[in-house]
Amino acid sequence: MTKQPSFLAAVLALLALSWTSTSVAADSALTSTQVKHWLEHRIALAQMQNDMRRNAHQYKDLPLAYARKETQYLTAQGYSVKQFRAEETRIHNAANAIALAQQQADAQGTAGESRSDCEARVTQDIRDASIAPSELEKELAQMRALGLPEAQIEQIRQAQMQVHGNAASTARQTCALEAEAASTLAAHEQAMIESSRRDWPGVEPWLDALEHFSQWYAGNDSHPAPPTLD
Repeated sequence: MTKQPSFLAAVLALLALSWTSTSVAADSALTSTQVKHWLEHRIALAQMQNDMRRNAHQYKDLPLAYARKETQYLTAQGYSVKQFRAEETRIHNAANAIALAQQQADAQGTAGESRSDCEARVTQDIRDASIAPSELEKELAQMRALGLPEAQIEQIRQAQMQVHGNAASTARQTCALEAEAASTLAAHEQAMIESSRRDWPGVEPWLDALEHFSQWYAGNDSHPAPPTLD
């Protein structure tokens, strides 16, 4: 049996995780000031959440207590929770798209695997995973010596020969699927880039701060404090 191509799994993972969709209508691009204010409030909420966790014994239902405080805080700052979440989605979509566009630019001029190379690689992988004909006969002889019925020995022979003989055909099908997945991924990536492009100028000045916040919020020792927003 051949292994499931890891490329397909990577495509599915990226399609699932790399682009968070939102139904919130956005009439204008995010500005740098909006992104800065969002970060300020996100840091304040994270600090509030961390403080509540340290004093969890004071709350009967910590998640519910935090949700109430979050709503109160955002309302006081002129946000609804829905609006704040929508802005968060747009900021992260833009940041992810900027990174993706840079990866595409870096990869320009790099030749990908040709269809013929793909088929040759997958064919070899299949044959490597199966038993070579010469080795197969040795193993079958050992099975026969151990008393395995001849009918079962023949079934094993036919199954292994079929895998080995169909390797090229299976490789063609596998590589066709990989090419289709690559095309789907490219279309998805381009849609992701274009849908957030107008927010890029507002988000780009804060990319380092967004990454710093993520590292600090995750508790990484390399970022013991939240980012300072100038």
